Amino acid sequence: YHEPAFKNAFECSPNQCSDQALSIYLGWRGFKEKCSQSTVDGIQVAFKLMWNDADGSGTFHRKWHYNEVHGQYEGNPVESVDVSDTVVSIRHKINAV
Repeated sequence: YHEPAFKNAFECSPNQCSDQALSIYLGWRGFKEKCSQSTVDGIQVAFKLMWNDADGSGTFHRKWHYNEVHGQYEGNPVESVDVSDTVVSIRHKINAV
């Protein structure tokens, strides 16, 4: 987490650290703070909406991936494997209680 871009991970336009930062934040809220599933889902939806609206070109509307041709990350970080795995883990934890 020494990547300089990490501090800007939650800006209106996502960067290469946004998916990791959101995954960590959701995990902290779900596991450490023991927030409800609806709270975790609400946070996830809020970020998805914010990043969907980040620009008018649709750059942040698809699955999160690195586009080698354009040399940038594209899609919505909420749609990343890291975030998805974290949310599934939180659901399992909440359902097990």
